[in-house]
Amino acid sequence: VGYVMLKKEVFRLVSMLKDPVLVAFTTSSSEAAYPKTLEQLSKFGCSPNIVSFVLPIGYSFNLVGSMVY
Repeated sequence: VGYVMLKKEVFRLVSMLKDPVLVAFTTSSSEAAYPKTLEQLSKFGCSPNIVSFVLPIGYSFNLVGSMVY
């Protein structure tokens, strides 16, 4: 799906998000990776307004799923 929307830019996005994903995985906390993810998405060209709205929503849904489990 990402390739259909972003074409070859999806590979650049994945390489930019490699470090935040590694931090989130090794610390078991997406909260630790949030600042770097926000920075990398802004560098990629995403609107800071959109990023600062969507990332916290995803984080909140993740917490709700953990609590339900």
